[in-house]
Amino acid sequence: MDIVYIAIIGLLTGIGGTLGVQHALKPKDKDDTAEVLKAIKDLESSIDKAEAKAIVSLTEVDLLKVPCSSEYIKQHGESLCREMFCRMNRQGKGDGATSKECDAIANTINSQAALKTCSKYWSENTVGRRGLDQNSQYVQCLNVFEKRK
Repeated sequence: MDIVYIAIIGLLTGIGGTLGVQHALKPKDKDDTAEVLKAIKDLESSIDKAEAKAIVSLTEVDLLKVPCSSEYIKQHGESLCREMFCRMNRQGKGDGATSKECDAIANTINSQAALKTCSKYWSENTVGRRGLDQNSQYVQCLNVFEKRK
């Protein structure tokens, strides 16, 4: 039994030694890990710079000069200014307006436009005994806008 143990130990020692020598004599490949990590870092830096540039462009306050000017607001109202300001505050990584808030502003603007456009179709026949006549031009106009939302 001792001979079997000695043979197994000798065999394992021989195999381990052979593998160790082979590994030590094996030519080393150039380690590209540092270069790969540097390239990834440079790529991330480029992406971060491009993202920052896009955020600056999307939040450029110069875009608000015309729709938020007093002349424009007097002539067209403040709706476009409010919507653009809201959407600009959504951009970037800060805690700006939510998409729901901006969508609510846009929905109000669109509803006002629909009512203004359709009001020219209002007549005495638009309202019947049971409410709005669904076949009237006014209601049909509103339906067109509702389908487009």
